[in-house]
Amino acid sequence: MTVLAVNFGLNRAFVFRSGAMVGPAFVKYLTLVALNYFATIATVTGLTALGMSYVVAKTASTIVNAVANYGAFRWWVFRPSGARPRVISSAGRTELRGEQN
Repeated sequence: MTVLAVNFGLNRAFVFRSGAMVGPAFVKYLTLVALNYFATIATVTGLTALGMSYVVAKTASTIVNAVANYGAFRWWVFRPSGARPRVISSAGRTELRGEQN
């Protein structure tokens, strides 16, 4: 559990520089860790059942999970509550997604 807490804290402070509330973000983080664990088992098991070697299946699973986890960390775990994603418009202005012009 200590490793998870340290990883969470470092990601929160240095990678995502999040101002999200610690308690809810940590619960989301633990949920994502559990989902990642089961997704890895399911993916590797499925791919090896289809004839793929374990090493290739594990590598593919790790790559897919890393990309998915980054997105989940960025836009779900460490996103401050009530925050709306910002996008750069074609005119170069920063706008809130879904904003009417």
